Amino acid sequence: MPRIARSLLCGQFLHVIVQGINKEKIFYKAEYKNEYKKLLQRETKNKNIDIVAYCIMDNHAHMLLFVKETKELSACMQKINTSYAIYFNKKEKRVGIVYRNRYYTKPINSEYHLARCIVYIHRNPVKAGIINNESQYEYSSYNEYYNKKEQDIIIIKSIEDIFGNIDNFRNIMNSIGEVPSKEFEIEDDIDYNKLIKEYRSKNLTDDIIIKKLSQEYKMSSRKIAELLGITRYYVRKNIENK
Repeated sequence: MPRIARSLLCGQFLHVIVQGINKEKIFYKAEYKNEYKKLLQRETKNKNIDIVAYCIMDNHAHMLLFVKETKELSACMQKINTSYAIYFNKKEKRVGIVYRNRYYTKPINSEYHLARCIVYIHRNPVKAGIINNESQYEYSSYNEYYNKKEQDIIIIKSIEDIFGNIDNFRNIMNSIGEVPSKEFEIEDDIDYNKLIKEYRSKNLTDDIIIKKLSQEYKMSSRKIAELLGITRYYVRKNIENK
């Protein structure tokens, strides 16, 4: 595969997942899926983030995004998920938490990994037994890769900068076989107290632990402060100085 274009080296591809609390169906109606898609399109555009692929299922959504500055992702996802939670709770006449966590994210580390991630996202409805072919699913970007007239929210340029043109990438997608779920799905809930004990047994300082929890686990400053028993101000200053 060709090397990533110089214009992309300053950014990063990220696989992002949001899931309903207790795996509840938070996108189970067509209007709910369309609302989340609308918010995704609006807020990523506001933050200059490219949508490379997406698939909105009944209880979760997958997104592959290209971000020039990773700090923009947090603000973008917070806006999307907060707006949707308000919408969903109003529609369902409910109160309380909508999502399992804020969101789960995993960096894409190679062109091969990128291609497999896109294929995995598009095959989600097939694996779930909802449809027989990816093209039959209305709430993913699959058809946008094969019909330019339908490219309403994804940004093909990011793919073309890597693979030369979209036809080359279609051939790559078609050549990829089975993609194991464990490669891209949400990991089991982590016992963070146990993780911190492990860090401290290795004599890691709080400063290093804060950076790990913030960067590797995308944990909020509030949650980090609670787990470490320190002030939120100290955590924020540490993160800002990273």
